[in-house]
Amino acid sequence: MFETCVVPRTAVVWLSSGGSTGPKPIIQPPSITAQPTNQIVAVGQTAAFIAGASGTPPLNYQWNKKGTAISGAISTSYTTPPAALGDDGATFTMTVTSAINSATSMATALKVLPAPPPQAGDLRFQQVDAPY
Repeated sequence: MFETCVVPRTAVVWLSSGGSTGPKPIIQPPSITAQPTNQIVAVGQTAAFIAGASGTPPLNYQWNKKGTAISGAISTSYTTPPAALGDDGATFTMTVTSAINSATSMATALKVLPAPPPQAGDLRFQQVDAPY
C-alpha cells in the first residue's frame, strides 16, 4: 500500500510503500531560477525573453503576453514577432507547471522605439534616376 503526502508550495513531497526501507523520492515543485529581463527594440525588430526554471520533470512552460497565453511559446525562451509601436509597454511572463504546482516569473516589459530615420547618403532610401 502506498501513501502519498502532497504539501502545496513546499519543497518536499514524500512517498512511502509501507515497510520499505529504501530511499524515498523527493519531488521538487517548479520554481523560477532566472527572471526574464526588460527588452528594448526598434519597430520591426524582434525581442528575446529568457527565463530559467527548475523542479522535478516533466516541466511545462508557457509564455504570456499581457496575461494571455502565447500560442506555441512553450519553452524557457520566447522570441517575439517583429515589434510594432502598439507592442510598446507590453508585459510578458513565463509560467512553469509540473504535476504538483506551478510558478510564474516576474513580469518583464517590452519597450518599442520608433524606427530610426534613414541616414543621409544611404542610397537604399533615396530615389535615384538610373540611366537606361
